[in-house]
Amino acid sequence: MRKGALAVGFGLVVVLLGGVLGLSVGAAQADPPTCYGQGCSGRDPQAEGCQADAASVASVQPPGGGSTVTVRYSAACGAVWARQEGGRMPYGIYGGPAPDGPSAVQANADSYRWTAMISADQAYWACVKGYMTDTWACSNGTSFTVPRGITGTVQSTIGLNLRLSPNGAADLPSAGQTVVTLPYGTTVRIACFWRDLPVTGPWGTTEVWDGVVGYTTPSGESVDLLGSYFVSDAWVYTGGDSSEQGLPPCYGIG
Repeated sequence: MRKGALAVGFGLVVVLLGGVLGLSVGAAQADPPTCYGQGCSGRDPQAEGCQADAASVASVQPPGGGSTVTVRYSAACGAVWARQEGGRMPYGIYGGPAPDGPSAVQANADSYRWTAMISADQAYWACVKGYMTDTWACSNGTSFTVPRGITGTVQSTIGLNLRLSPNGAADLPSAGQTVVTLPYGTTVRIACFWRDLPVTGPWGTTEVWDGVVGYTTPSGESVDLLGSYFVSDAWVYTGGDSSEQGLPPCYGIG
């Protein structure tokens, strides 16, 4: 009899203790968002706690196909951002007037997967550039075309290495691998830019790397490249910083 009572009593303690623990665990909640509306502009949605209630409200595919870009909306934060899974085409989130060029809040440099936020109290669109095309498509059904890019001239007398990816892109297997050494005087066609390890050249030190889509050597050899390869802007004369000449970022951010 006493053993049975002891067993019942012990079981009751366990049930009550489990209930208390269960309530304490269930009461634990994620930290509330740390910004709202305009106060979220330019901030990372994950760092500010805006991912918790986010929902996809629009989407767009790159011209010619590829990874879909979605518009994510957080009611708790009153903000939106763009997200792309598995792709690295330039894309961004636009607010205000309909977009007519690549100036936008661009994708996060570390993850390549989402942009910073903009306030949701305005018209907004996500736009993405197509592969091997100058056309961008937007989630509101519009599109725009950006000129092919700019040209520059190699200034290194010992030649300039054309690389598969910027020299410091440690997260890429191809980081710094040389494709070919371009001779002095080669004209390069630049379609985008990227910021990476600084390089010092005739005009000083710069972190800008040029995304090259083709080149013509002084001997007349002309090569079109499938995609963008990279040279440091420190050793290419373009008439100015290539990141300030209307080029889009190569991987989604500049």
